[in-house]
Amino acid sequence: MYLFDGEVLTDGAINKSSAAQTIIAPGTRLFAQSKEADISTMATLICQLVAVSFALDAADLLSSERGTAKTARARHIAIYLLHTSLSMKQSEIADLFSRDRTTIGYSCKKVEDMREMPSFEKHVRGCEKIIDLLGELFSNAGYRKFHG
Repeated sequence: MYLFDGEVLTDGAINKSSAAQTIIAPGTRLFAQSKEADISTMATLICQLVAVSFALDAADLLSSERGTAKTARARHIAIYLLHTSLSMKQSEIADLFSRDRTTIGYSCKKVEDMREMPSFEKHVRGCEKIIDLLGELFSNAGYRKFHG
């Protein structure tokens, strides 16, 4: 459970509606009450970050439709970052994205392979740096360290 600007949002479980509809505005105060809530908050932020970096809406990433090639690529990156940055299990990510667990493994492998392309590597590395900064901000405010 966590508070978003003083309002209780979820019970720590990551779900599509909270990830797709929650926008964390600058200056918003977050008070996590559990590790699951911290991870849920960071998962929401990561989906928002990746969506913005591709000029998409986070709901596009979580849609059960494949979408455009750009949407699929953004989804692959979001899945990869949730797995590597938050150490989320592939089954948890599969539930979040309404995909099969094996699809999540495929997405992670695809991103790892594509990181050999300099422009793609630069994009993913930029997202990772922002995630690291968010993790630092959370930990400086008394939140648990997420990874690393």
